[in-house]
Amino acid sequence: MSDFQDYLDKCTFCTDSFMSYAFDGDTELATTLIQVLLNRDDLVALSCEAQKTAVSLNKESTFDILAQDKKGNLYDIEIQNRIQNNEIKRARYYSSALDTKSLNKGSDYNHLKENYVIFLLQGPVFKENEKPIYHFIMKEIENDKVLEDGRHILFVNLNYKFGYELDDKMNDLKYLFNDLNESEPDKIWYTSFRNKMNLIKNTEGGRSKMELKYNSIFLKGKEEEKERRTIEIISNGFKNNLSLEIIASMAGISVEEVEQYIKDNHLDHN
Repeated sequence: MSDFQDYLDKCTFCTDSFMSYAFDGDTELATTLIQVLLNRDDLVALSCEAQKTAVSLNKESTFDILAQDKKGNLYDIEIQNRIQNNEIKRARYYSSALDTKSLNKGSDYNHLKENYVIFLLQGPVFKENEKPIYHFIMKEIENDKVLEDGRHILFVNLNYKFGYELDDKMNDLKYLFNDLNESEPDKIWYTSFRNKMNLIKNTEGGRSKMELKYNSIFLKGKEEEKERRTIEIISNGFKNNLSLEIIASMAGISVEEVEQYIKDNHLDHN
């Protein structure tokens, strides 16, 4: 079995590369996801883009999945397989980035649409009172009056253990969580997810496009590893008071490139 085939067989919708390929341009998938997570069948996605870049103030952000519904409301869906303990502040930043993206220069602030930042996680953000979804909005501290500014932040625990006697809402969530974590198309409940996984894994066109994505990821990984090793060599050279010429020789790059690394990575030559 080839490395790619082994990789493809193990892919789920929570595999970053697989999900970005699956969701890019697929409004049906996006609609199913947001309807089930928010328990609202009136939400319909009109657009869906993967790895969408936006600039907010001085920082560039890349949304894993960016969808927009028929009312203009925006949904940022972030896939994260490991808790990084920065999710709360990241969600705050992404919400602001969505606002920046949705409001044109000179527009009235009342034209801001609702935005939803949704983190799909393989574990709970909060250990106490564990739930499948934490849905946050702004409220007044003393009397719980809702500040209707249109911001929503959701942390979704895809590893939540459901019980047996479930209402319709919880049943729908259970099926969705299973589908997002499942690698075999025949075991997927929702039709849109099952059909998309079949298309990618079991058709020549889907497999070919996924293989191209796999190869680009592999190449990017090698380049990132080379970059990491170069910075490590330069940093260690500085610690040992080596000359720029010796560091350049050890790293296999020119002195000019070493100087550029120093500038770009804020290294100090002590």
